[in-house]
Amino acid sequence: MQPRDFYDLYMFYNLYKDIIDYDMLKTAVKRTAEKRGSEGELADWISICDEMMQDSSLESLWENYRINNAFSSETTFVDVMNAVKKVGRRISIA
Repeated sequence: MQPRDFYDLYMFYNLYKDIIDYDMLKTAVKRTAEKRGSEGELADWISICDEMMQDSSLESLWENYRINNAFSSETTFVDVMNAVKKVGRRISIA
């Protein structure tokens, strides 16, 4: 994932969380994983997110993105990772 992807997911969730069709999103995530051959990762999504939150290189990428994009300057790496986890919980991908 690129920093822009994190920001897009963060904004998508925060702007539309009350109207997202989570069943449709779950289907799309599963189909994408099948197409990419990464279904196994779906079962471990929580631990993968936890590892990502501890990854200093990902956090550095995010910080550089924030510095270069004023629209995301108030959004922390923790904010975007928490949005990823919230979406994952809502669609129950495990």
